[in-house]
Amino acid sequence: MSELDRGAEEHQLPWEPLAPERLVELFGETGGAWFLAGGRALSRFVGRSYRDHEDTDVVLFRTQLAEARRRLGGWELFAADPPGRLRPWDEGESLPSRVHDIWCRRAGERVWRFQIMVAPLEANPDSAATWVYRRDSRIRGPLRKFGSVLQGLPCLRPEIQLLYKSKEPRPKDELDFEMCLPLLGPEPKEDLARWLVLLYGSGAHPWQARLESAAEAELRELSDADEPAFREMAEEFESEGEPRFRQGLADWPRYLRHLDKMAHPSQPEGRVPSKSFFLWQGDQIVGACRLRLALNDALMEEGGHIGYQVRPGRRGQGFGREILRLALEKSAEHGIHRVRITCDDDNIRSSRVIEGQGGVLDDKGTSPESGKLVRRYWIERSGLS
Repeated sequence: MSELDRGAEEHQLPWEPLAPERLVELFGETGGAWFLAGGRALSRFVGRSYRDHEDTDVVLFRTQLAEARRRLGGWELFAADPPGRLRPWDEGESLPSRVHDIWCRRAGERVWRFQIMVAPLEANPDSAATWVYRRDSRIRGPLRKFGSVLQGLPCLRPEIQLLYKSKEPRPKDELDFEMCLPLLGPEPKEDLARWLVLLYGSGAHPWQARLESAAEAELRELSDADEPAFREMAEEFESEGEPRFRQGLADWPRYLRHLDKMAHPSQPEGRVPSKSFFLWQGDQIVGACRLRLALNDALMEEGGHIGYQVRPGRRGQGFGREILRLALEKSAEHGIHRVRITCDDDNIRSSRVIEGQGGVLDDKGTSPESGKLVRRYWIERSGLS
């Protein structure tokens, strides 16, 4: 059999994909070393399985291939030489730059288990490493925005996965886009829209118009019917060691009554009336905030009018900016036009969000609870961008 015929035969072998959880056994738990990709990663982003998956995809950076080859000593690895001919990737061989896909199976098996997709990475001596889209090097970004942990596994960010799926999308790619679109944060939507313009031109790709018309996030109070979405959000906080909503998990009706009592003008000594709002993107709660309708001495020092949280799996996607913007609108509706807001001095992300909404640093002080240095801002309603 010729090498060409053997490559064609290998392509015809069936898939029995490895469960994503098993990848930890092969590649370890270290964040940033590997990323679950493809439809399985997008299902984790959506929060449920909505279609079948014929394979399991993993992204590795080219700089990590030698270590991956060492870890996969009991596996047979096949390089997909362009335009896709499979041939063995022998141990000790430096993988050519033209090869971007590696098919993997256990030694002696005749079924494929997972596929490695190779991504470029630029090391910058004076700044953080940069991921690069291999089809167009104009599209790039910081390594920290390449992946995120979803349901305990490192996953390729959905906007980057959808970028790869945008070239001649198949029906399953269209479904992936349809399911992810309502849940994408403001920044991922902006990034994907900008990348599509770079690749295909303004208005040339059908996803561009849908990104522009996608529903905006909504900030509102909870109702009786919101328990399933609330529980899903609260359980994610719990799994990350942040038990912020334990009362709602324990007794939903009582929790709703508690929120109503907190908004009453008459409060026990040392407390002020407040309202709780939740940020919705599609049918998912992505964050929460508390708007305090008055201040006391303690809140002037730390806490202020607005406190907010973004659920762990949706951080770094622009929802902090969105929740604060909408919370400031709520504060104006309640007659509060000069808003006090605080954050830890070392929380650079929060300070940027506050300053981006017109926050002016008033002073800094030490938190009586944590002992940490706290930044204290004022935001004038007229100063919003």
